[in-house]
Amino acid sequence: TVIAGHRDTHFQFLKYVQAGDVLKLESGRGLEYSYEVVSVDIVDSRKAGLSLDTDAAMLSLVTCYPFDATEAGGPLRYVVTARMLY
Repeated sequence: TVIAGHRDTHFQFLKYVQAGDVLKLESGRGLEYSYEVVSVDIVDSRKAGLSLDTDAAMLSLVTCYPFDATEAGGPLRYVVTARMLY
C-alpha cells in the first residue's frame, strides 16, 4: 500500500517517526492494520523510485521534503516504509 500526503498537514507527524515505531491504519470498512516501521529515507525523485515488488505486505508513506521548505514542488521525498504485523 502506498499513501501520499502533504508534509505540512496530514503527514506532518512523519518527521517524528522512527524505525521500530508501530503505525495503525484503518480501512474504509473499519478494519485496523498494524505496521512496524522498518526504514525512513529521503529519496531524490529524479533518481529513484519506490520499491513495490515485495513478498511481504508493506506500507509506504510518502511526502515532500524538507518539512520546513518555503516552496512546494522540490524533488526530495520523505519515505516511511513499514511491514505489516500479523
